[in-house]
Amino acid sequence: MAAVVVVIALAVAVPEAQAIPVWSRKYKTSCATCHEVYPRLNAVGESFRLNGYKFSDEETLRKEDPVVMGQEAYKKVWPDSIWPSDIPGLPPFALRVISDYNMDIGGTKDARSQFEYPHEIELFTAGSMGDQISFLVELEFENEDDEWGTAAAGWIQFEDIVGSPNVFNARIGSMGMQEFGLLTARDHNRFTKEHYLYVNSRLPYPGGFDTKNTYRGRDEQPGIEINGFGDRWRYAVGVVNGGGNEDSNSEKDFYLQLTYKLTGLGFDGSGGEKSKELGASGKGIWRDDSVILGLFGYRGTAVVNATGDDADMEEDNFWRFGPGIQWKYQDFTGNIGMMWGDNDDPYGTLSDDSVDSMSWFVEGSYFIYPWLVPTLRHETVSYDLPNDLAGLQEEQDKSQLVASVKALIRANVSLTLEGRFATKHEKYTKDDDDATEKNDDDLVSVRLDFAF
Repeated sequence: MAAVVVVIALAVAVPEAQAIPVWSRKYKTSCATCHEVYPRLNAVGESFRLNGYKFSDEETLRKEDPVVMGQEAYKKVWPDSIWPSDIPGLPPFALRVISDYNMDIGGTKDARSQFEYPHEIELFTAGSMGDQISFLVELEFENEDDEWGTAAAGWIQFEDIVGSPNVFNARIGSMGMQEFGLLTARDHNRFTKEHYLYVNSRLPYPGGFDTKNTYRGRDEQPGIEINGFGDRWRYAVGVVNGGGNEDSNSEKDFYLQLTYKLTGLGFDGSGGEKSKELGASGKGIWRDDSVILGLFGYRGTAVVNATGDDADMEEDNFWRFGPGIQWKYQDFTGNIGMMWGDNDDPYGTLSDDSVDSMSWFVEGSYFIYPWLVPTLRHETVSYDLPNDLAGLQEEQDKSQLVASVKALIRANVSLTLEGRFATKHEKYTKDDDDATEKNDDDLVSVRLDFAF
């Protein structure tokens, strides 16, 4: 029997559960009300998420009454009473199960085909408590190398703290579920099984290096964030540990995400049609003719140590920065993004060289039917590595093509057929003669994903 590995950590990569059937039950509506093809949100779902999992006309649309925690009159006598709030009327729990079938067409694995049934199981809850508090908690069980690991993530957000509504909110907990990377191409909102390469790459190291800078753009971290939005703009700025729950130094990392939407439905839901009922069964619910511009920046410090000796411990100051643009026209969505980076001292005592990096992608998806969406993405990452570091191959650039077709069997059940094909993949070590082919990592997968 496979060993069971239990690791509870708020700083590991736990995909935020956006496909939450809790909302279908609360509002008595289809998942397609807020999703293009789940878990990807449409413009209505994005507004709902930003507004603390509430609609602007919440009292009219909800079909499930909350449990009141204090009377409205208590607000008038505060601070001589507890500020009133409410909680969901029924426990807002949901379950998501993801199963994969992988075919290794690169030919490097002992098993050319592999069932992962299930690949991961997610138990999650999310909701609002009154008008100014929202939350999300997720517990994930994932099968990795025939061992089961457990990870947890969650946050609570206090909204409308000062100023106008939606302008100043404070979030505490697992940061990066939506704010690490470009809002226009955030990893948790993708159509494909394959992660975006620009947030799924780590700096390469030679074998035997003791303490590495393991920064990866899609990994959540504990911290605090201030965010806000209006009809056309959205911002998020935060401070995080930079090294998981147990930071390796006293320095903190910082990030900034800026977004501006030129046309289409506003981030606050403005520009849409008011209705007493929610519905999303007809063609075109995904349509939001719009152009969105985004920027993301990250500044961090990581401890590196080549040998494990305390005398060889050094700090690597690094940054990432890049723009993105997403445009939608009727049934087509296009997406382009870039990310530049610099690591000041990634190899410590082994090398004085800094390392520059650059990543970019171009992606397009098209709704053939309301339930059938093909996606094509080309992406690359490149590093300017030292040419004299023992055990490290100087050329480690990587480019790949991701071709995917996603189909909704039902509103809460999806099937994805996907291929990942390397167009460039340099070998990772000078001495590894078995890793010379650029197509070593080529993979074809079938994914079944359902939530209830």
